[in-house]
Amino acid sequence: SVVDIDDKQITLRASGAPGETIIDGMGTHRTVSFWNIGTPATIIDGFTITNSPRSGIWCYHASPTITNCIIIANSHDGLGASGGGIDCTNESSPAIINCTVMENSAGDGRGGGIACGMNSSGADTTITGCTISGNYAYWTDTSPSTSGGGGIYCWNGGATITDCIITGNIAANGGG
Repeated sequence: SVVDIDDKQITLRASGAPGETIIDGMGTHRTVSFWNIGTPATIIDGFTITNSPRSGIWCYHASPTITNCIIIANSHDGLGASGGGIDCTNESSPAIINCTVMENSAGDGRGGGIACGMNSSGADTTITGCTISGNYAYWTDTSPSTSGGGGIYCWNGGATITDCIITGNIAANGGG
């Protein structure tokens, strides 16, 4: 990952506007990873996160606060690949606040923009005041059994979505 926040409670805040401060995966790296962080006190604020082939932001057993970010033009391709923009899995419950999630894609048909899942404890992602648009979930296998959610896809857990604009998302099967 370009930025790997492993078990750290820190605030990473951009010095300028999100369009001025860019974390770029250069088409070869995951841009931001949160691993084993059980607190919303870990914050990423005000960045453009782009050009990752393995999810723009990946939360694994992590619950950071992601605020005022633009997550754009990321992908996650292949079987089991979900959450092109943001992938929240394995007991993750991040707070995503005032972000724009757009033009991302996922290649297993789950959550082109945001994917939330594998939360047996009932952990929920919170999405507030965000714009989620122009994301795409497609299927790379010949028999898609579970797919959908061009903008947001949740399974085995969920999301609380408040005051968001969700528009223009496309899924190969199961709704945009």
